[in-house]
Amino acid sequence: RGRILVNAALQVTGATNLWALGDAALVPDVSRSGYCPPTAQYAMRQGRHCARNILAELTGGSLTPFRFGGWGQMALIGRHCGIAKVFGVRLYGVFAWVLWRGVYLMKLPSFRSKARVAVDWLFEILFPRDITKMAVERTEQVNHAHFQQGDTIIQQGEIGDRFYIIESGEVEVIRESPGKPEEQLSIRSAGDSFGELALLQDVPRTATVRCLTPVNVIYFNRRDFLQLFGSYHLLKTQLHKELAILERDEKI
Repeated sequence: RGRILVNAALQVTGATNLWALGDAALVPDVSRSGYCPPTAQYAMRQGRHCARNILAELTGGSLTPFRFGGWGQMALIGRHCGIAKVFGVRLYGVFAWVLWRGVYLMKLPSFRSKARVAVDWLFEILFPRDITKMAVERTEQVNHAHFQQGDTIIQQGEIGDRFYIIESGEVEVIRESPGKPEEQLSIRSAGDSFGELALLQDVPRTATVRCLTPVNVIYFNRRDFLQLFGSYHLLKTQLHKELAILERDEKI
């Protein structure tokens, strides 16, 4: 699984004067058979043991195998809730959460790091989180597209499968009626959106959207838009307001 094979003395198998430990190494567990887990309590002790073995190698001493049975395991499973098994004793709830954080704090390498983490934890306890960040650059659910002047982004009558937000440029919203000239309903520019009505009401597009200038947009497919619409209250409220206007005037 990508980890480096080493012997019990932490020497890389098949190599000379090369050592590995911690998450990077697959270290035999002499105490319990199998291999050592890639956790901090093992890695820190492997570091000290590896240093002693390297010194022994340089001075002609004997190498010793790494032995450590582990003190236990801990994990956080929610806000102010954890589970732990320490020296065979099972713990859960707030006490396990406090224990996990205490051990984590002790393992940090400097006073500055300890102080910064402790202050962050204190603020988290005293004040609820009130900031939501949607990192759209790290998801494939948000797509970008470019259209030239005169291109049609949405065609009246087609099945709607995307929701659009204009990043730059201008588009016109047009309604086409048999035997009548095209009717311009509105002009949309950067920051405006279109295409939601067909997705929310599962109806064909009832207007055409055409580029007046070169246009850059971001867009969501139907599934991602409906998931986003159902998850963010402010977005839902704003789109409901816009839908009321669209149903009365434009019906995109």
